[in-house]
Parts: sequence; C-alpha cells; structure tokens
Amino acid sequence: MNIKFFLNLKTIKPFGISFLCACFMFSFILIFTPRFNSVYSFTVYSSDGKLLGAAAADDGQWRFPQSEVIPQKYKTALLTYEDKNFYFHLGVDPASVVRAFFDNLFSKQVVSGASTITMQVSRLSEKNTKRKFVQKLKETVKAFFLELKYSKNDILAVYAAHAPYGGNVVGLEAASLRYFKRSAGDLTWAEAAVLAVLPNQPSLVRPGKHAEILKAKRNKLLYNLFLQNKIEGTSKNPL
Repeated sequence: MNIKFFLNLKTIKPFGISFLCACFMFSFILIFTPRFNSVYSFTVYSSDGKLLGAAAADDGQWRFPQSEVIPQKYKTALLTYEDKNFYFHLGVDPASVVRAFFDNLFSKQVVSGASTITMQVSRLSEKNTKRKFVQKLKETVKAFFLELKYSKNDILAVYAAHAPYGGNVVGLEAASLRYFKRSAGDLTWAEAAVLAVLPNQPSLVRPGKHAEILKAKRNKLLYNLFLQNKIEGTSKNPL
C-alpha cells in the first residue's frame, strides 16, 4: 500500500468517525426533541394589550398563543408544587426519583411520582396518556435533550401554554380567563395555586366539580408557600 495514502487514511479516519458520531447525535436530537403542532385560539387585543375577544381554536380547544412571560406568582406556586429543584437538574431530578421510590415502596402502591416539569413537557408533546416503562424512558430521554436545547424559562413557557386544565381548556392564560375572568398576570396567590395544582388531575379536580378536593390541594400548596416564607396567609380567597 502506498505509504502516503496510508498516512492520509490514518489522518482522515478520526475525522470520519467524528463526523458520523455528530450526524448520529444530530439525528438522535431531532428524533427525541419534543414538537408541538398545536393550533391556537383567535385573539384580538387592544393597543394597550387588553384582550378584546377570542374564539376557540380549529380543534375546539381554548388554547392561547404561548407567552414568554411567566407570572411570578404562578411560577412560584408551580415550582413549589411540581418541581422544586427545577433550576438544578437536567430534566430528571434524582432526589425526586429516590423519594418516589421509597414512598411507593412503603405504601405498596403508586402514591408519588418523580416527573419534572421538563418530563411533563415531553409527555404533553406526545399527547400520549399511556404510562408504560418504554414511554416513561422516552420521556426521560426527551427531557434531557430539551434541557440541552432550551433555557429554563423557555421550558416553563411551553408547559404553561400546553398544560391541560379540564374540558377544552388548555394553557395558563386560557384557564385564567375561563375560571377567574382575568389574565394570568393578575391572579391572586390563591388563584395561582389553583392553576398550579390543576393540571395534575384536570379531569377530576376542575373548578365547579369536586371543589373540596381542589380546595384541599390548593390550601396545602398555599400552606407550604407560607412555611417557606414566600407568601403571607392567603388561603381564605374564595375558589
């Protein structure tokens, strides 16, 4: 074999392997990056940003366009309830996994989950309600790639825009207007707490149905917020 060719081959080979690995990773990311192909409600706003009117989306859902601004009360309530380590993990929270394992082990039934906000975004993009192991694993992988590709605020914004709120109400802004007749940025702490806990069981605990269950969940969250010095006593707000 020609020595010059052999040397060139030795030089090119590592680059070729690196190129193939890069192509593989890029394809992997494309496959496991969540995508939302949602249609949104038709909305009309005034020049100062006030909602003048809206119509349901073509699929019959009340789903408002995604906003990059997440109201602070809602964000605080949501992360306290769903994912307190949100800013410190890469899609999977090891502490929550361990906690859920022992909670479920000692209870001999599933009483606690370990899904992070990022994993829930992954699941929402699939529109798949099956909770099999393979699906859970896929959600975990997708959550990791979500964390690599997007900022924490982007992930929160996607969750807020696509979380289910019962019936044909999807997303924080639609739920806020539907249930409390005000924009999400104007919610009280009690109202923000309701919308933080509601996606966890949207078909069971929506306002007007099973109200006592919803109130109990809301009040427990408000109490935790109070213990963490994030709010003052406010659980008496009417639902």
